[in-house]
Amino acid sequence: MFDSVLLAEQASHVAALDASSLSDAELFDGVVGLEQARARLDAAECALLAELHSRDATDRHHGLRTKGWLSREAGVSPHTAGMRVSVACTLRRVLDQTAAALADGRIGFDHAQVMARACNPRIETAFAEMQEMLLSLVPVMVFDRWRREVFAIADLLDQDGGHNPADDIETNRLRMRSTGDNVFFDGQLCGEHGLVTEHVIESVTDELWRRYRDDHTATDGAVDIPSRATLRLGARRDLPTSCGQSRTRRTVAGRGGNAGHPRRRSRSRGGPVRDSPRSGCAGV
Repeated sequence: MFDSVLLAEQASHVAALDASSLSDAELFDGVVGLEQARARLDAAECALLAELHSRDATDRHHGLRTKGWLSREAGVSPHTAGMRVSVACTLRRVLDQTAAALADGRIGFDHAQVMARACNPRIETAFAEMQEMLLSLVPVMVFDRWRREVFAIADLLDQDGGHNPADDIETNRLRMRSTGDNVFFDGQLCGEHGLVTEHVIESVTDELWRRYRDDHTATDGAVDIPSRATLRLGARRDLPTSCGQSRTRRTVAGRGGNAGHPRRRSRSRGGPVRDSPRSGCAGV
């Protein structure tokens, strides 16, 4: 028997915890533990929804389709309800290993949703056979990269599938708009173009973060570590470009031209703190 009262009591107990009283380590463990618990709850809900759907129970008892009943009872949007029912039914019908991984807390619902979306009826048999391999990539890839890998494999399996935007060079574009001293960028890169560019930028961003971390430690916190978004913008200065020795300094999207390069603070004995910016191409 499903004890919803006990589940609600346990959830209420956890929700009542005073987060300010926990150590950093306890906060880290708590967040990860809650995500794993959420995955198990999602797995349980998927199993229940799929069973309700297979019995056509919501129509017989309430005159509603499963997603309509879920939207009404749970107070979620029809889109969310429909997505959850669709994922639940696909896991039950085809993706048994994905359902088991969700129940074990090894993946989250977002992973299960990606697997269910990629597994269209034309390829579901072949795709189901690749579950173990695709799920094994989850611990070694960030989510977005893993998602692209899953859909890329699904595209290879789906020989009768639709248009692949990565094959159309016109889908790769970058727009720039200048307003005063600000430059605004808007664009997209598809397929391999996007993967390669993302890898290069993220690699340089990681290096910049380590550089800032070292400066932060060496100066006892005098040098702040910028957000990753700021570092990612600054990474452009360490990328191979045709700017040569250009020293044109412009503000990009409202941020200073030195974004991404830490300013070293050196202390002279008895003197003030001096800023000495690192050199680098500032052209955009």
